Amino acid sequence: MKKILFILFCSLNILAFSQSKMVWLKTADERFEMKDYQNALIYYKKVLNDTIALSTQILPYEVQLSNRDLSKKKQERNGKKVTLEEYVEHQIGMCYKHTFDYHRAEKQFEKTQHLEGYPTDAFYYGNALKKMGKLNQLLMLLRCLYVLLLILTP
Repeated sequence: MKKILFILFCSLNILAFSQSKMVWLKTADERFEMKDYQNALIYYKKVLNDTIALSTQILPYEVQLSNRDLSKKKQERNGKKVTLEEYVEHQIGMCYKHTFDYHRAEKQFEKTQHLEGYPTDAFYYGNALKKMGKLNQLLMLLRCLYVLLLILTP
């Protein structure tokens, strides 16, 4: 009986942590819709790395925090079929773009420009390069996109 209760307690604990990620994601999406990009960014970062959020809490015993992985299953988000991690990474880049933090937006869109669900991130990456004055890198990106366009069109 004790073993069953212990297993039940452990599984409820895991469900609570994954539940908090979905609450943070919902809050982040609500903030993003209200154009409160700074707070949306905070919640999106919590979704990606919950050890940051959980480390600020006071815990009664010495515990070891671990970061729970996001689901790798593709879901429908804003009309696109993407994984939860891809969606959150894209949204973080969009928050940086909307807050005019082009240095961080450049780094974020550099990661997300290759995502299948968000082809426009390559444009946002190029725009961030332009805003940062990195015209040589922008020119190389445009050449690569042009060659890719030539290859893909029949």
